[in-house]
Amino acid sequence: MNQDRDQGAAFLERVFADFIDALAGEESCPTLMTAVRQLSRARAEGHICLDLASMPGERAVAAVAELLLATAVVGGPGESVPLIIEGPYLYLHRYHQAETQVAYFIRARCHMDFQGLAPAALQAPLARFFPGAGPLQGDWQQVAAMAALTRKFTVISGGPGTGKTTTVAKILALYLELHQGQGRVIRLAAPTGKAAARLQESIQQVKAQLPVSEETRAALPTETVTIHRLLGLSRGRPRYDRHHPLPADLVVIDEASMVDLPLMAQLMEALPAGCSLILLGDHYQLSSVQPGAVLGDICGLGEGFSATFAGLARDLGVTLGEAPSRQNSLADGIITLRTSYRFGAKSGIRRLSAAVNSGQADEALALLNDSCFPDVRMIDYGSNCDQLVATELYPAFAGLINAQSKEEQLAALGRFGVLCAHRQGPAGMERINALLVRMAAGKESRGKPLYPGLPIMVAGNSYELQLYNGDTGVIHDQDGRLYVSFADGNGLRQVLARRLPPYNPAYAMTVHKSQGSEFDQVVVVLPAQPSRVLGRELLYTALTRARQSVEVWGNAEIFRQAVATPVVRVSGLARRLWGGRPGG
Repeated sequence: MNQDRDQGAAFLERVFADFIDALAGEESCPTLMTAVRQLSRARAEGHICLDLASMPGERAVAAVAELLLATAVVGGPGESVPLIIEGPYLYLHRYHQAETQVAYFIRARCHMDFQGLAPAALQAPLARFFPGAGPLQGDWQQVAAMAALTRKFTVISGGPGTGKTTTVAKILALYLELHQGQGRVIRLAAPTGKAAARLQESIQQVKAQLPVSEETRAALPTETVTIHRLLGLSRGRPRYDRHHPLPADLVVIDEASMVDLPLMAQLMEALPAGCSLILLGDHYQLSSVQPGAVLGDICGLGEGFSATFAGLARDLGVTLGEAPSRQNSLADGIITLRTSYRFGAKSGIRRLSAAVNSGQADEALALLNDSCFPDVRMIDYGSNCDQLVATELYPAFAGLINAQSKEEQLAALGRFGVLCAHRQGPAGMERINALLVRMAAGKESRGKPLYPGLPIMVAGNSYELQLYNGDTGVIHDQDGRLYVSFADGNGLRQVLARRLPPYNPAYAMTVHKSQGSEFDQVVVVLPAQPSRVLGRELLYTALTRARQSVEVWGNAEIFRQAVATPVVRVSGLARRLWGGRPGG
């Protein structure tokens, strides 16, 4: 698998290098070709740019930059050339433009903005919506609400069960109350269809319990769409952009860690000047499959509050708890929710994910082998992965296989998840799916690729059907024809199976594709051999998909290596936000 990927990447590097070499003509040089090949490789590995300090040889960054800038294909910010240098970084023009757009949007909207409200008007509603706020430690959900109502850019981060959806539902209700009669438009979106459906379902559950009038409750939005649908993206071209802004006053994006840099830039470019943006997510999770780690870069400095924000909190009776003082007002709008309402202090899942997140491999392994924590355990499958699939996984899917209705099928799909670190290989997603399909289809399938009860995951975009990469559904038979049922923001949607875009069976999925999903029980399947794909963020993401229990299939040494390997993506965004422009 890795060899095929390496060969494909090498081919693209050669093609791109040849293209730049032809554009540069007589000005081309070995340093340019080396930089281009390394930039192409970095892009394939998820980096936004190439740190020139990583170039081979002993030349200083300034000397390398001077050589590159002497060619007609490399320029500085604002120039119309294929490659851009800013500070120590070399970018493809497209990614430099996207990073600049995201940084500009955030810096322009990170300052205090009451949007016509008197500050004192916030005190009573905040106290009413968050009555449990403590006088010493405070309530981070209340702090998040205060931040979101007093600025046009807010990030609310937190692990599983910390109440991100509850918090944002209260923020929306507060927003509507405080701006009553002004016709404010709120839009909700997420990167994938399943994440959108989960956000909509969560807000519908929370809204019934909010201390609001029936008028406000009825006005609370619940319809949630994918970001692609929000922007009207069709064949890569959006309906809404800087020239045709999205009609919205407040936009909420859930699972923001999954949003790559170019898509985030498109979203921000489409929002009108008066629109507020709230990003929800867990910045410790895996970054997007495509280049960039936008949420991680934004949250890179950690928490802290300016003197102005701290003063406002005192005036409103909001306790900030222990947090450092910051000079950058961006920090005021980055709030991490810390209290888990899903897992108790003795939860194995909670302790295990925290140990992995902090790089404590010995502690994590001890938890997996401690009978005091029955909700987590490790199975070393050795050479018996196929046998375990038959004896452990196939029976676990009985509820899905034997379901009698579309609703039962979709409910069963959310109860049990098999998450693989690899797509291919003996313990990869494709192998496990093939085994389970063979067992579940039986004689009834007669070799057909689709059969009732088969879970599928869309592997390509269909703008016509409004199906996008990562959407999951289940095949069912209706009047002799096969359909696929998908849960979306408006309930259940059916599509003729023969009209499906490319898809894969979805008994098992990769950890990347599991983002935005939650399951009662999760099995995490690690490869038997060391892998550069497997890292701390991938493992943390897999573990935190579980609500009730986790099994990790793999050996201790592979697990230990994963915990010890954090993923670092090269980007200039954090430096733009927290330390001035790159190189500054």
